[in-house]
Amino acid sequence: MASMTTLTDAEAPEPVSLQEKEAEWLWVEFEANDPENAMHWPSSRKWTVLGLLTMFTFIASIVGTSFAIGSASLEADLGCSHELAILALVTYFAGFGLAPLVLAPLSELMGRSPVYKGSAVLWLIFMVVTAVGKNIETVIIARFLSG
Repeated sequence: MASMTTLTDAEAPEPVSLQEKEAEWLWVEFEANDPENAMHWPSSRKWTVLGLLTMFTFIASIVGTSFAIGSASLEADLGCSHELAILALVTYFAGFGLAPLVLAPLSELMGRSPVYKGSAVLWLIFMVVTAVGKNIETVIIARFLSG
């Protein structure tokens, strides 16, 4: 059975006025017909951006599972155990799950575009490192960082 506790007046949080809360908000307004406003983009640009972001997400997720197909050749080429080959597969998903913890706040500070472009470049670099890795340790670390 759950118990309920009450806060004393000394423990209660200080009330925050609406004016104080509004001082923390960042409100972005565009001028009329501003080309940077996505609402005014031509349909072709909207569909292009949507297609690129969808394709990037699809490729990033399919790369995680397609690695499993080559696990037998990975074991033979790098002379590693089956468990290490599976670890190399799993570490991509660990990076894929942990990356938003860093990238989401970063995109709030820098904007979405630089974070998308930067993460795409880093993903490509670490995919190349994974492909040319000469030992299983390199592959595991590169897979984690590419996730």
